[in-house]
Amino acid sequence: LKDGREMKKMFISIVPNRYFEFALDLLYKMDLQLGNYLRSQFTDAVVFGVLATIALWLLGVKYFLFIGVFAGLANLIPYVGPIAGALPAVAVALFDAGDVTLALQIVLAFIILKLTDDMLVQPLLVAKGVHMHPLLVLLAIIIGGELFGMLGMLLAVPATGFAKVVLQESIVTLKKYRFTD
Repeated sequence: LKDGREMKKMFISIVPNRYFEFALDLLYKMDLQLGNYLRSQFTDAVVFGVLATIALWLLGVKYFLFIGVFAGLANLIPYVGPIAGALPAVAVALFDAGDVTLALQIVLAFIILKLTDDMLVQPLLVAKGVHMHPLLVLLAIIIGGELFGMLGMLLAVPATGFAKVVLQESIVTLKKYRFTD
């Protein structure tokens, strides 16, 4: 983040004058794409937090508001986040109320919430944010996971978004300016 401007300046200085406008436009649109992706991830965290808060309230868990907000923030961390979000609620159910049944209900509620988030909310929000079809988002995550594991799953959607922007802008620019030597 600190050297973002310097990196852009260095990249632009390497680009021949002929492609200067194209490179600037491309960098701008890639920046927009990344911003849209991050905003959609934060929106997903808010939605998950609200749903977790409602579920905990319906189950009668003490401190449901604080735990629900924490669960939403923790959901930003892939894989570990939902577990970290559910642990305080389970701890309250076990240690404060001494109710194993409530703890199991909380675990079930978080499993249902996470499945709903992964299969419905997140693909729709991210797809809308990065302007890609939800199936393309899911396919990118699956391919990223198969090729590069967890890191591939994390970076699959932004990388696919960047590729989409580069491809679209290249086609538009080639049609517009007809770069030939």
